[in-house]
This record gives sequence, C-alpha cells and structure tokens, in this order.
Amino acid sequence: MAERFGITKKEDRPAYKLFLQGQTEPIDYEGEIKDEDILRFVSLHSKLWVGLENCLQEFDLLVKRLIGSKTDEEKNVVIQEAEEALNKLEKEDDKNNGDIYVKLMKKVAAKGNSFVQDEYDRVKKLSEEKVSDAKKRSFEARLNILASMKSQVGHDEL
Repeated sequence: MAERFGITKKEDRPAYKLFLQGQTEPIDYEGEIKDEDILRFVSLHSKLWVGLENCLQEFDLLVKRLIGSKTDEEKNVVIQEAEEALNKLEKEDDKNNGDIYVKLMKKVAAKGNSFVQDEYDRVKKLSEEKVSDAKKRSFEARLNILASMKSQVGHDEL
C-alpha cells in the first residue's frame, strides 16, 4: 500500500491521506501531527462537520445558509438570526466563539465568500509568528472557526 501511494522512503512515514468518496486520488496531509491540525485538515477538505474546538454547530449551519444566500436581504436575515443565537448563549466560551462567528459572518456578507480564505491565510500567517500563548490560543480559535467556514464555502467558490 505504501508503494501504491508513493510512500517509499522511511522518512516519509508516517503519512496521512484523506480519501474522499468519488475521488480516485487521496489528499495528502503535510502539516504537523497534532490533533487540532489534522481535524482542521479534514474539516477543510470535506463536507464533514468535525466539531473542532471553539466551533458551534448551530453557527456553522447559519454560515452555510449565509454562504448560500443570493441577496443582501437574505444575508441580513441570517446575520440577525446569528446575533439572536449569540444572545441566547450561556457559557462564556460559547459567547466568545459566537461573537467571532458573527463578526466573520458580517465580513463575509460585506466582502464576499473569498474573505474566508483570505482571512484564514492572514490568521494562519500571524499564528506562525512569535506570539504570547494567549494570542496563540486566540488565533487557534479563529482558525478553527474559519476552517469550519471554509468547508461550508466549498473549494469551487474560493
């Protein structure tokens, strides 16, 4: 099997590959071998809701509706629903994460779906710089939410 997928050198192991239904070639994972990074990779490349840390399924469903909205009016309705959902959250962590969703959703509505990829790339770059642990956790939360949003946007639209 290793030969079949071009993993012939010992230094190429371990190798992680994502096999998607309907595709003949797997997608290679080349990031760090960390749970969050691998889950983010799966979320980015599949339509599967993985439930990354800091992600809220209710808000991911709203993001999906926002991405599919054709008019500004439809987008505004979804954002209003997200704000109402945010006000109903009880846990402080959920409130913080919901707030990130709402802010990002407003940016998507204003700038278009390509904002998700642009913001993901920007935050990823910032997270790789030397920053405090608190800032790194903040970037990780935002990256996970953006990864979940990217899976909703779909690769054709980025």
